Amino acid sequence: IKPPSLLPNHHRYKNAPRDGSAWLTNDNDYQILRGGSWYSIPNLCRSAYRNLNFRRGFYSDYYGFRVVCGAGRTL
Repeated sequence: IKPPSLLPNHHRYKNAPRDGSAWLTNDNDYQILRGGSWYSIPNLCRSAYRNLNFRRGFYSDYYGFRVVCGAGRTL
């Protein structure tokens, strides 16, 4: 049994662009938004969270980049 692919048209990156350009097919201008934001509930703030419903160029104050650094206490 073959597991389902998140991006079924891009199986194993066959025919992927080699110049670093975006892989656009069938007039698809959606992109994957990874992670949540300061406004999201905790389950959506994980780096593993994916949202497939945003068009390229989408802008919102509710989504953004965040860095968390944890370190043990030193004496």
